Formats: sequence, C-alpha cells, structure tokens
Amino acid sequence: METVYEVLHMALEAARKREGYSGTIDDFKVALASRNWEDRDPIIEEMLSDIRATSYEPLRLWHAEHWGVKDTILQKWKEPLELLDLLVVLAERFGTAFYGERVATGIDADEFLLLTELTQLHARACQISSAIHLLLRSGYPDDAHARWRSLHEISVIAKFLKEGGPLLAERYSEHKTVQQHKQVLADHEQIHQLGREPEPKQIDYLNSLQAKVDALVDRYGSSFKREYGWAAEAIGKTRTTFRDIEKKVSINETVNMEGWRSQFRLASENVHASSQGSAYRLGLGKDSDAVILSGPSTEGLGDPGFTTANSLCETALALLGTRSNADDVLRVGILINLAERTSNAFLTTLDGD
Repeated sequence: METVYEVLHMALEAARKREGYSGTIDDFKVALASRNWEDRDPIIEEMLSDIRATSYEPLRLWHAEHWGVKDTILQKWKEPLELLDLLVVLAERFGTAFYGERVATGIDADEFLLLTELTQLHARACQISSAIHLLLRSGYPDDAHARWRSLHEISVIAKFLKEGGPLLAERYSEHKTVQQHKQVLADHEQIHQLGREPEPKQIDYLNSLQAKVDALVDRYGSSFKREYGWAAEAIGKTRTTFRDIEKKVSINETVNMEGWRSQFRLASENVHASSQGSAYRLGLGKDSDAVILSGPSTEGLGDPGFTTANSLCETALALLGTRSNADDVLRVGILINLAERTSNAFLTTLDGD
C-alpha cells in the first residue's frame, strides 16, 4: 500500500535510471533542483507521468477519508441539511412559477425591468445556496460561509431594489455598462503589459462603451461612474458603499440588514488572505486543539447553514412580495416557516457540538 512519499520516491528512482545518473537519490534531487525551472522540464514531465500511473492507492485513501467525513456529516447534520435542501428547491420553484405567472405574461415596461432584475438576483441566490449546500454536505463550512457573503450581498441589493422601485432598478440595470467599461479597460491594460496592442475591434468596443458611459454620466451625474453609483441618489451620498445600502434595508420594522455585519465580517475572512482568516477556521470547531485545517471537517456547519437559510428567504421574499395573490401569500408563508425551521435546526445542532 503505497503512500504519496513512496510514489514520489519510485518516480525519482525511475527518473534517475532513465538519466543514467550514478549518484544517490539525494544527489539526484540536488541535481534536479539546479535545473532551469522556468521552462517545462522533460525529466519532471516524465516523473509526473510515473506519479499518475502509480498514485491509485494514495488517491483511493484520500477519497476514502473524505467520504468518511461525508458519512459522519450526514449522521450529525442530517436534519438541517435536508431542510436546507428543501428550502433551496422550493425557493427556486416558487421563483420560476412567479416569473411565468406574473412577469412573462405581460406587464408595463417599468415594472418588467424591476421584476426581471429581482428574478435574476433570486436565481443567483438559489444557485449560490445550492453550492453552499454541497460545500456543507462535503465538510467545507469556511468555504460555504465565504459563498454566503455573496448571498448576503444579493439579498441586500434585492430588498433595496424592491423598496426603491422601477427607477432605481433602471439605474441598477444601466450600471452594468460602467462595469463592462472598467473590465474592458483592465483587459486593455493587461494586453499592454504583455507587450501587445489591442485589436481594432477591441478598440472600437472600448470606444462604444466609453460613449455610453459618458451619456449615463450626463444623465445621472459623475457619481454614477463609481462602484455603487447607481444607488448614490437613493442613498444621498456621492461616494456610496455597500454598507450604506445595507443600513437602508430592513428585515422587519426593528432590524435592518446591517444586523448581519458581524457574520459578514467573519465570512469576509474566508474570502481575503488575512492572518485572521488563516488562524480562525469554522471547521476546526470550538474545542479543537488543532491550528491548521487543510481538508473537510464535520464541525462548524451551523453559522453558514443558519445564515444561508435566512438570506435565501429574504431574497425570495423580495421577489414574491412584489405582486401578491393567494398563491404568492401561500408560497411566502411556506418559505418563511421553512427558513425558520432550517435556521433552528442548524443552531440546535451547533449547540450540541
């Protein structure tokens, strides 16, 4: 039963023989280390082929360890994971039904744009929540929490657009031109750094985007060019941030979305390369003596599961609550109840760690 190190040793020994090297393995490693690593090295490429051909057993053991973690996770977190799975499915199905029944059947242009933007945000929320479920099911709570950070941003923007109405949705939609312009500028800068020149069609595209951005600035003001410039007028600040938007959006009459700020900061540590993010890992659990985590874990699923259930529900409500009939009210009630049950299940399991 070969280990990774045994497989590597066999590949080195095979390479030493192919090269006709008469020294020891250690001497051969020194000789390899002195080669030019900037180019593709034929000796290393042959070693990689040998490693791939003989790595079945180490890979099998690695996968067995991970599947063992998944089995333990299913035993411990079965109830909350099943509830989250159902919540994602129902939210996606309810959103699809809402769009088909309310949006695609014909409404005025302004409302169509608002509901289309909300539908797209809701679809992204469902997709991210599904990915979070897979990460949790596989034992990666820190990565799931990082993805929740995006889900929280989506839920905040969705509720902000709903409260702002069609005119704000129009600004939000048109702001994509500003973002496209910035991306194309960055692409051109990269092309120049590589010592090349943009193609004529690339230059024409950049010029057309610049003209559109100029027209939008003439219409909405210079602040529109900034990252959250589409929200500047609604917020009342020329330099608007996501946190400004977060403060404006309420979950209910007494709590605004900034109440998630602590979780948002914690999740951000799993996005950025901070020392705190490396030191504090949800997957290590509260009572672990370990200081490094490089793979899956059965611990720490509570926070990302709890936050995901709530943010997905909030995004769904932003869409379903715009045009309510009996079906919509029933769907909203189901999602609210299920999100609460899911959140409680994750917290109960967390308390039992």
